Amino acid sequence: KHGAGKWRNIQKDPEFACWLAARSNIDLK
Repeated sequence: KHGAGKWRNIQKDPEFACWLAARSNIDLK
């Protein structure tokens, strides 16, 4: 849904806060 370029914007999005908590370890790899 989101591109790598928008990754930083997603991290700042409160709605994705919980989602990033689980995805961060996977996507950042």
